[in-house]
Amino acid sequence: MTREEALLAIIQFDENKDNAFSQLATYPRESDTTLVNITPLMLINNLNMYLQNLITSDDLEFWANFIEIREDINSSEIEGEIYALSNPDLMGEISINTMTKLISILKNPPHE
Repeated sequence: MTREEALLAIIQFDENKDNAFSQLATYPRESDTTLVNITPLMLINNLNMYLQNLITSDDLEFWANFIEIREDINSSEIEGEIYALSNPDLMGEISINTMTKLISILKNPPHE
């Protein structure tokens, strides 16, 4: 499994996620290159997994924290959402209601 494949498995809550963490540990922590770009659609897919009880609120919080510390992941398109998910005590709890609203916002972004 390449570094990029491992990152994608973790980001997408793939069934090989646990193996991906082990594989990722074999690569240097620092990276000069962005290997994965997280899109709003990727976040929507993960939020839908939460709404379907396939992952927990703790899983989402851990996921967001993981993304925030990685230099090889670009999350600039959803930076605010990642921050909110990684800091539920500050930004509001991860709940069915809030994640449903977040999906709606991501699908229908406000026009600038």
